Amino acid sequence: MGKGFVAVDWGTTSFRAYLVDGDGRIADQVNDGGGILSVQGGAFDSALEQKLATWDKTLPVLAAGMITSRQGWIELP
Repeated sequence: MGKGFVAVDWGTTSFRAYLVDGDGRIADQVNDGGGILSVQGGAFDSALEQKLATWDKTLPVLAAGMITSRQGWIELP
């Protein structure tokens, strides 16, 4: 199996991330009230790094939620 990945659901008022292992199981998770509205100056990259500081930084990150909105990090159609 692969190394795994990080799944992120970053909403307007909350942040949830799941460390998924190579077998598809949730190995760890982070839940907090740090939604996109709490990120100052559009510093989403540093906010994400802080929230996931103890996890393997080489894992791919799949992000969904309001982080992909006009107010978020990258707007998707």
